[in-house]
Amino acid sequence: MAASTVRTLPAAQSSMPSAVLPGTAPMLPVKPVANGAYKDSAGAVHHWNVEDGHLLSWDGQPYLPVGGVFEPHYWSEGQTDANWAADIAALESLKQHHVQDVILYNSQGLIHSPAAAVQRVIDYLEQNGFRYGIEVGDTPRDPLTGYVIKPNVYRAVPAGDSSAIKFDQINGISSALFAIASKTDDDAVTVGEAVVDESSALVPVTSANSMDSVVLLYPQQVFAPTSTEGHLPDLWQGYDDYRDKLLAFFSHVHLGKGFRFFIDPFNDRIGMGGDVPNLVPTSQGFHLAFEAWLEKRYKTADDLNRGWGIKQRDLPDFVTAARCIPLWGGVRGVASVYDPQKSVSYGVGNRPTIQSRYWQDLNEFKTTSVRGYMNGIADVLKSAVADVPVVFKAASPDKIFVNDRTVGGFDGLGIEAFGHGLQLETKCSAPVFAMAEESSTNCWLIASDTAPSPDANSSAKGALGYGSKAEMFDDWNDLAESGARGVFTYALQRLPVDTYKSMNVAAIPDQLGWMSGFAGDFARANGEASSAAIPVLWYPAWAVRENPGIRRLSNGVWWLPSFRTGQVVPLGSKLRAYALDDPNGALPTYVLWSPHGALTQVNFTFGKTSHPVIEDPLGNLIKVKIKGGVYTVPVGEQPILVVRAPKLPLPLELVADAEKQADALVALADKRKIPIEQYKDEYYYAKNSPGLADEDVQLKFTRYLRLIDALNDFLRPFAWIEGENAAHNSFDALVPNADASNGAYLSLDNPKDPPALDSGGRGYSVSYNFTVNAAGRYAIWLAGSRLDNDTASTFTYAVDDGPAEQVRDVPAEGTPYGSFAWSDIGEVTLDHPGRHSITIVVDGRRRSDSHYSLAIDSICVTSVMFTPDGTTLPAIDAPPLVAPKTPSDSTGPAPGSTAGSVTPF
Repeated sequence: MAASTVRTLPAAQSSMPSAVLPGTAPMLPVKPVANGAYKDSAGAVHHWNVEDGHLLSWDGQPYLPVGGVFEPHYWSEGQTDANWAADIAALESLKQHHVQDVILYNSQGLIHSPAAAVQRVIDYLEQNGFRYGIEVGDTPRDPLTGYVIKPNVYRAVPAGDSSAIKFDQINGISSALFAIASKTDDDAVTVGEAVVDESSALVPVTSANSMDSVVLLYPQQVFAPTSTEGHLPDLWQGYDDYRDKLLAFFSHVHLGKGFRFFIDPFNDRIGMGGDVPNLVPTSQGFHLAFEAWLEKRYKTADDLNRGWGIKQRDLPDFVTAARCIPLWGGVRGVASVYDPQKSVSYGVGNRPTIQSRYWQDLNEFKTTSVRGYMNGIADVLKSAVADVPVVFKAASPDKIFVNDRTVGGFDGLGIEAFGHGLQLETKCSAPVFAMAEESSTNCWLIASDTAPSPDANSSAKGALGYGSKAEMFDDWNDLAESGARGVFTYALQRLPVDTYKSMNVAAIPDQLGWMSGFAGDFARANGEASSAAIPVLWYPAWAVRENPGIRRLSNGVWWLPSFRTGQVVPLGSKLRAYALDDPNGALPTYVLWSPHGALTQVNFTFGKTSHPVIEDPLGNLIKVKIKGGVYTVPVGEQPILVVRAPKLPLPLELVADAEKQADALVALADKRKIPIEQYKDEYYYAKNSPGLADEDVQLKFTRYLRLIDALNDFLRPFAWIEGENAAHNSFDALVPNADASNGAYLSLDNPKDPPALDSGGRGYSVSYNFTVNAAGRYAIWLAGSRLDNDTASTFTYAVDDGPAEQVRDVPAEGTPYGSFAWSDIGEVTLDHPGRHSITIVVDGRRRSDSHYSLAIDSICVTSVMFTPDGTTLPAIDAPPLVAPKTPSDSTGPAPGSTAGSVTPF
């Protein structure tokens, strides 16, 4: 898998090597060419095709647009003479400065404009020599609706005196199911309908099911088009109606010789973000489509029941299966699928883990069906309206943007390119470039939206538009070097003007001149396709631990994510390795590197029949020392490739390194006087495993890894408590949040007087259980609201039966994450290992608005020095705390055996 090559244009060569790659690289299949013949309103035919290097050729010439998004007043604000005059003035300015390329746009959606108004603008563009694309950007009628399955977020442990549990701040909730599950009996599950009121759900809890149980909520939500999830409309329900409306609209519009492409034929920036991966849609259209897909995959209900791991009662048919929802997500929840129509649960095998293909099937169906609709609308537009390229803006990496068809479907991707320099390349351009590369046909690539600020909606910026000509040229050259074959600024004219006044370049004549100058340079530099290559090394997008992140290596190779299948090779903490399946079925190529350069060389024994080749990502041979059948291979932070090896053996020194880690952990236990007798046998057998054969070395290494994982957990000098995993609380809500350490946080924001406390007085309270591995002095860190301003309430905390300690105006420390800040709220002495508790009571109103307010995302109780850095855990071998900072200690009850922040549900 030496770096595959991508044909590019001369402008993209400045930072990319053009060396001819050796023959060891697998030959990638030649892609079919996307092409068409557009017949304009005058009857002239224009042939187009997408070349290698993501370039669109139009009438035999490279089409390299440089322009921007233009929203006519006449479309969005009404068909008045004043609006028409404003648009003509802006377009005349573009024409005078030789800016010829625009994307026509209506923020309300194209078909919300009268067809006659659309035609009038198009006619003016045609008469004045403009070239244009049309962003459709409409939303099918039906919003996305479905059950959100997040049992790690929507969960609560009832207190002994609870009569109900409230889940709050759930936008668009229309109904909800709940499950009350026993922590000790898998079959003791009660499922029912929650009471929904505005943005909350109330789950009744009785004394019979409140003890030793957990409450899970499954909200059904309706997602607004402006929400992250709303970027995926319910295509399963609304596609046919939307397609017919679109065709009816375009039957009244005539497109001339300047027309070049459609962009976003569905809503603006279709995507699968937010909670869509956790969503089970509930429309009838979705059920019918999912039913047909399941029947095609499994053929019989018996095969479906086996695939989904259904035990005891079987799903009777595909109709039932398609409307069921799972009651688990990941490793949390209840191992059942539930039919809400008939109120019947179907248990799923869950030993040793949940054994079901349900989620794999659901997510594969969502991906393939949404991509099918994208290809379908593209084919409809090209066959019934205008045979021009169809482009989708790819706001985030997703398989839906990798066209898997060799004939037809969508033809290009748009990059949303906000930012500068390296961020512009690695965060914006490179992920879309990677998806364009993985498409089955040549894919046109343009920067469909770029702006001078990462916050494209900001109007507070002092300068108008780009800060300088150099800034514009630097950003746009970066885009060109990253594969973009066209550049459109986010706003030539965007409405309303007051919102975008600092962005609208059409009103800044000097910058229109800069754009024209760049367009000339761009066209001259890229006049003809080149045989030079952008080298790419792929890594598996699905392997979290082995994900090196998008970056350009020191030799110019782009390291990019691929959706191809493959394997990850476990090599301990200092090496990473993977192999992606070869497209031609040849032996895999292993990619190997050492994060942060932890190792400089490794030794392999490949066997007498294996003759591997070691290369750099460009395919150049790397010299290795071979002695006695042992290959000494240089490694480091830059990846190397192992080619022509049937498998990647375990490097010999990894066993020694694992032994060193195990020795260090054992020594750490001795130093801290922590007994580890239960691990001594495993330690002995790991040290004394005989043999040097590959299988013997692998066994020894596996034993050490198992021991290291166990000791790390046993010796951890801290307890990490998730804010949402309270033993009991009287706060307002568990709030889903992508930035939170476990996807949610506990929130209090209430103007009402607090409830009475068992200990006397009044306050909003929350209690957590946690365990520690040793007695000693512990610092208590809280991540949540900033405590040194007037937006959070004062509160107290007490550990076990200790005294309440006041917390007020504590400064934030370390590195925050999302909206959460870390604060060191105090210290405590714990006189025994095992189970403890901490109770927080909010008893004061915040100064800003007299609400009782506090957000808790996580709490870290640590006996070692800790400098917060986002959600990074304390180091196991960090130095211990120094002298106590507070005068009072607290002690706790008899030790327990389980960590209170972890439950099987």
